[in-house]
Amino acid sequence: MCNQHINSGINKWSMAMFVGRKANSYSILAMRIWKLFLILCSVISGILFAIVWCNYEQTVMRITSMHSPLSMVNHFEVGNGNWRSKLDDHLQQNSMSYNKWLASLSLESVPIPNELVSYGKNRSSLKLESEWLANRTRILCLVLATTRSRIRAVNHTWTRHCNERHFYGGFHEKQAPYVKIKFLDDSLLSPRTFCLAFIDLMARVKHDYDWLLITTDQTYAIVENLRYLVTPLNPRERFYIGRPVQHYFLGVYNSFDSGIVLSRGSVDLLANTLFMGNHTTCINLPTNGLVYGGQFDSYIGMFFASHSVRPENSYDQSSGTRFHPFMPEKHLNPQLISVFDTFWMSNLLPVNSGFRCCSDHAITFTGFSSVTMYFIEYLLYHLAAFSKFDSIDGLGNHPPPYLAYRVPSDLDGTTIMSMTTTNTHHNIHHHHHHHRKRKRTKHRKKKPPNEDESSSFIKNKDFS
Repeated sequence: MCNQHINSGINKWSMAMFVGRKANSYSILAMRIWKLFLILCSVISGILFAIVWCNYEQTVMRITSMHSPLSMVNHFEVGNGNWRSKLDDHLQQNSMSYNKWLASLSLESVPIPNELVSYGKNRSSLKLESEWLANRTRILCLVLATTRSRIRAVNHTWTRHCNERHFYGGFHEKQAPYVKIKFLDDSLLSPRTFCLAFIDLMARVKHDYDWLLITTDQTYAIVENLRYLVTPLNPRERFYIGRPVQHYFLGVYNSFDSGIVLSRGSVDLLANTLFMGNHTTCINLPTNGLVYGGQFDSYIGMFFASHSVRPENSYDQSSGTRFHPFMPEKHLNPQLISVFDTFWMSNLLPVNSGFRCCSDHAITFTGFSSVTMYFIEYLLYHLAAFSKFDSIDGLGNHPPPYLAYRVPSDLDGTTIMSMTTTNTHHNIHHHHHHHRKRKRTKHRKKKPPNEDESSSFIKNKDFS
């Protein structure tokens, strides 16, 4: 009996040792798997960090090089014309011939005082260039609506300068010309939802237009400048105008956030090949979010690329941009744009800073609230500020007798800080140097004020 108990105890002890060794081997295997998992995570994290850091470094280099003698275009091979090879230059070639185009019609553009436009006795006899272009070049505006306040502001401001305007959104709004549409992909900007708006628009307008402007209700467009740009062009040809961006997989296309302009020929291509028929076409439209990006701008951009229609080079003759994804202050001072913003990596055209950033005939800016839109409309079309012609019937604002303060061309942080410090120092010592400063001002030679732009009107050369 004693031996049996001893043998039983030895067997139990052996079994316990076996189970313990097996559990220990499992724990060792689990530790090895855990270490291997950590190593793989570390490797993957290192690769992802390297990719992010590379993009961040390139982005910072782009921003910092804008304010340095070393241009960013040398590093990114933009200055050697590589970016031009991805765009069409038909717009550049035709926009330079605007005056020649007028001359071919026996017309010329003649500057006139702004005071005559507002207060002139013979105002009815003047044919303003903007009015003449509005009757000749018909602009159809398609606005995608996101909020009621913005769409009402757009309806009462810049879209009134279009020859015809139509708004599309997903909410109810009684004010015309608004149309409520159904979101097929839970997004107003999806290709299938845009297809619904496009087909409905074509059914309403028929063929009474030359150019189509597509924007959202956060964009303010200066339609007169658009007409000035596209009037010399033949709308029957295929033009695809806007702010070109580049994507790793989607290629080069015009971004919707700055507005997209299509000629009649390009619109007919969409209507007869891609967005044709009725709403059933939109429902069955093949849209792969991984391929097309999930938005209509890249979708139609890839469609145009398959038909050899590329975005146009929308620079003006001074390398100023016409289509902008931000409000003016961010383009004047690019440091207000985050270094992580996709603008830096996707924008195809080289970026200029200060007053060189934007064309004098800019067409779109984006990011406005409804209140700001009314304010911009007032400044552009209602405020009468005259400084060049000040002796016609004694009307208008007279220029000051001193040289007007000039804003620096590059609004970088150093300049702004220097301006602030200088102004503060001047205010502190203003009382002590008041008499001496007035004496210097008295003997300072007066310089003529800066000349402002004036209106112009069209007249026949034969009667000039």
